Amino acid sequence: MVAKTISYDGLELWENVEKSDTKYLKRVEYGKRNFTTIDAYYQIKVATSIFGPYGKTWGLKDTRLDIVNVGETSMAVYKATFYYPAGEFEIYNAIKINDDEFAKKVETDTLTKALSRLGFNADVFLGMYDGNRYTQKSANQPAKGPSEEDVEKLIETLKKSGVEIKKQDKKIIATGKTYQNSSLLKKLGFKWNASEKVWAKEVA
Repeated sequence: MVAKTISYDGLELWENVEKSDTKYLKRVEYGKRNFTTIDAYYQIKVATSIFGPYGKTWGLKDTRLDIVNVGETSMAVYKATFYYPAGEFEIYNAIKINDDEFAKKVETDTLTKALSRLGFNADVFLGMYDGNRYTQKSANQPAKGPSEEDVEKLIETLKKSGVEIKKQDKKIIATGKTYQNSSLLKKLGFKWNASEKVWAKEVA
């Protein structure tokens, strides 16, 4: 994950914070569910490196914590406004009360959910590490570069989607309708270059 000061237009913030450092991922078993989570304090550290000190330039405000009984189950219901340099929005959350640390847990979980809406660790929340059990080795294994034939097919696919492409040295640069096709570009291996404000893909 790239942690640096950037602008907040369009997908620029999202593209810079969506990839997780695999050192901070962990598997969680909750009943029959088995999924991957990201360490909350790792998220806070990255957000601090971009937005500034927590509580000064970003964080949760106007918080409210209520205890609600649903049948025989007690739930902690949390409401807050998340703010950061580019704006703010309301966010709600609720967790089952299992111990005396429920207030801390629901606040931390709410902060994580708020950051996820800005794209922080989107690869985790999109389920990219779920399904097969996550391993450090497989996650860090580099992908093989595409063949010349694959590159040509890629170019045709992008053109049909309204994306204009050009070859530049050992890269393919995408322009045109890139915003509407960001998901396709990511799927095909393109990455957002915030400094040049273009989508680019390395080729052999």
